[in-house]
Amino acid sequence: MEKQRIFSLKPIRFLAFSLTISFSVVFLIFFSTWVFKPTTSRTLNLDFTNTSLNTNSSQYVDKVPIFTETHYGEFEFSSKSGDFSKIAERGSEKATVVSDAGNSSLTSFGENIFNAARMLELIRGKRLVFVGDSINRNQWESMLCLLVGAVKDPKKVYEARGRKITKERGNYCFKFEDYKCTVEFYVSHYLVHESKARIERKRTQTLRIDTIDKGSSRWRGADILVFNTAHWWSHSKTKAGINYYQEGDQVYPRLDVTEAFRRALLTWASWVDKYINPRKTRVFFRSSSPSHFSGGLWNSGGHCKEAFRPINVTFTSNYPEKNLIVEKIISQMKSPVTFLNITQLSDYRPDAHPSIYGRKSIKPSIQDCSHWCLPGVPDIWNELLYYHLQSSTKANFINL
Repeated sequence: MEKQRIFSLKPIRFLAFSLTISFSVVFLIFFSTWVFKPTTSRTLNLDFTNTSLNTNSSQYVDKVPIFTETHYGEFEFSSKSGDFSKIAERGSEKATVVSDAGNSSLTSFGENIFNAARMLELIRGKRLVFVGDSINRNQWESMLCLLVGAVKDPKKVYEARGRKITKERGNYCFKFEDYKCTVEFYVSHYLVHESKARIERKRTQTLRIDTIDKGSSRWRGADILVFNTAHWWSHSKTKAGINYYQEGDQVYPRLDVTEAFRRALLTWASWVDKYINPRKTRVFFRSSSPSHFSGGLWNSGGHCKEAFRPINVTFTSNYPEKNLIVEKIISQMKSPVTFLNITQLSDYRPDAHPSIYGRKSIKPSIQDCSHWCLPGVPDIWNELLYYHLQSSTKANFINL
């Protein structure tokens, strides 16, 4: 009887042993497959080497013309009959930083940052106005192109007065018909009034640092205002300050440019406090945009054509004194103003300027290392603007 019992247990032990071995083999196969299979990378491709200057694809260059400041030789659009197809395509071809082209959404590390359709809803029935120099025009151009990329019918976006964007200085007001909103730009190099005064027997150009720009009446009533001034304060005549700055009837024989800038910004701040209703209008002031001239200035052999990639190491540059002045004045204002600080983040992109690839009419010896290619850095500025506007809706700054 004992032998029979022992013999009857052997098949059960063998079955248990077989099942154990089988499960072990299956587990090892599954584990090995999970560990060693190649994973799909979800990191954002940030190869900015070509930054809209990619000459390997003529098709891409044709669709996305470079236009910064006055670089509009190959791209003009106007009126209701104007052809917006090119910038509509640009809006959905944001190089390596676009996902979901239908919504023209910028993404960074898997999260939406700029959604053009959402931005259009934020400004529905409103006026988005950029005021400043050609760098602010750069940002306005960027915003215009980003938004058009989300419009179903680009023909319903047109310049209100039928004007074409040209290389000439000008003010522009583009209407988005389906959203009953406008995206506008007004030239104001200093935000204060450029004038003329008689010095002895000669009338000479002056800058009235105690009087707001004469075009300020067009800024009033806007729902979102984005100001800037910085670039023109470094020009030789402005910087020298000899018989140039004026207050009242007095033209100063000499006035330090930093002091003149501070007084001009106080004039601007007083105008905002007096004429802008903070319950209706959200005000931004964008910080100074860095230039990347090496070996001289724009008119003395300065260059940046050697820059092909962003700076990929952490560094600290001198914080512009103009930014400190603006921040201090904003902190003393009655009206809330958001300081849009883009200086340091833009400083990492010496490769993103037009350089020698801008206007063909410019002499080869002159490189543009101040303005920015599009798509490019100004798109990031608008991402920040979009972020603040979204935040403001939650805080009821803008009554949608």
